[in-house]
Amino acid sequence: MKLNSTKVLVVAKYFYDDSMLKTLLKQLKKFSKLDVFFFKNSERPRSISNKINQRFSNKIKHKNYEIVIVWNNILLDEEIELLKKSKIIGILNGFTCLNSYQHEKQIDFFDMLKKYDFYLVSQKNYVTPLRSQGVNAIHFNFFSDPTIYKPLKINNLMGIGFIGNVDDKWSKNRFDSIKFIKKKLNQQINVVSNINMKFSGIRNLPKLRSEFLVNLFFNLNKVNLSFDYLPSTNPYNHMKNIIIPYKDKFVSRVRNFNILLSRSALIVENYENILELFEDDLEIVTWNNADELCEKVQKLLKDNNFRLMIEKNGYLKCLNNHTIFHRMTQIEKILEKKIFDFKLEEVLKRVRK
Repeated sequence: MKLNSTKVLVVAKYFYDDSMLKTLLKQLKKFSKLDVFFFKNSERPRSISNKINQRFSNKIKHKNYEIVIVWNNILLDEEIELLKKSKIIGILNGFTCLNSYQHEKQIDFFDMLKKYDFYLVSQKNYVTPLRSQGVNAIHFNFFSDPTIYKPLKINNLMGIGFIGNVDDKWSKNRFDSIKFIKKKLNQQINVVSNINMKFSGIRNLPKLRSEFLVNLFFNLNKVNLSFDYLPSTNPYNHMKNIIIPYKDKFVSRVRNFNILLSRSALIVENYENILELFEDDLEIVTWNNADELCEKVQKLLKDNNFRLMIEKNGYLKCLNNHTIFHRMTQIEKILEKKIFDFKLEEVLKRVRK
């Protein structure tokens, strides 16, 4: 699809470490006339009480964007109405695809989603339920950027590594698992987090603001931990009159894809969604309890042939299926169909007249 002359607007609540958003913007900039709108920290979170954002209103007032892509649920219903002159309005969301803090009732959230031409969601099991509510939900897996996350010609100088939050009730399981590994295996664990884990054997490294440094961190570790467990689904079921409850106890993170593209050994919990993407003990390593986690980490550290096989197979699977280039092809196909449908509708309108 040729987007070179297409005016595209991306609307987002921007975070410095949102690697998928930055990757998507980089690709869209190559193939279209890209414009962006980021909500400021002072303008978030958006809630029921919010009014139309004046900066956003002024931004689009005199612009004719053909395609608008909204990154996560950030716009109010009234702001979506301001975009109606655009040919295509789509929304891409993460793992909170059933949840909105801008609506009291879930049915009102679904009514808002119907205003979008498509709704890209990472969790396949919610596509059919969303479509039953009239939402044009499309399965859209997470991805990574192989120009940033890639193998480096360095030795694995460190043993076990983890990057991510460990400080609140939603990530306490990570803290406990890391502490358990250290106690049982007596191995140093390298942690990049928002707090320092203050006990012996944990090397706390400073936050990594550059994705290239994150890639270096993954490459330096023989084994990279990833924790996808959600201790509670309550935050994603807070609305009234729930029609489609959020039930998933595990949610795949973009971290998994970044680790694999760095050609590093990934070990993560055993759950259905991750096993649909990658084969256990061939492309990734999974675990069901803390003792099994320690056993498998130990095997990865000691059995070089096994670890190298996991690294190679996981890397190739991700490189051949889960990069930004694969997702851009999917987006282009969606846009092509929508543009065709839009043009056909315009022709039919003229014929009816």
